[in-house]
Amino acid sequence: LLEPAAAAPPAARPTDEAPGPADAPEPASPMVLSPSQRRVVLSTREAAITVVSGAPGSGKTHTLCAVAVDCVARGGSVLVATQSRHAAD
Repeated sequence: LLEPAAAAPPAARPTDEAPGPADAPEPASPMVLSPSQRRVVLSTREAAITVVSGAPGSGKTHTLCAVAVDCVARGGSVLVATQSRHAAD
């Protein structure tokens, strides 16, 4: 499960509805996002720092790509850094 680090517990909602501001534009992502990935992308629009963590295969890289695409689509810029070349490939 991917969650923004400082997120408050979500209110009870149907499982097919991702919480977030009702008037928030959908994330600009060519990829399909799960509700928790959508929450992370929307969180990065307001939060100074967002930590994305999870088990291998949980969608962290997919989420970070969606965050980068959304940021650029809204006129921002992105710098991605990694400790190893393998991670960047």
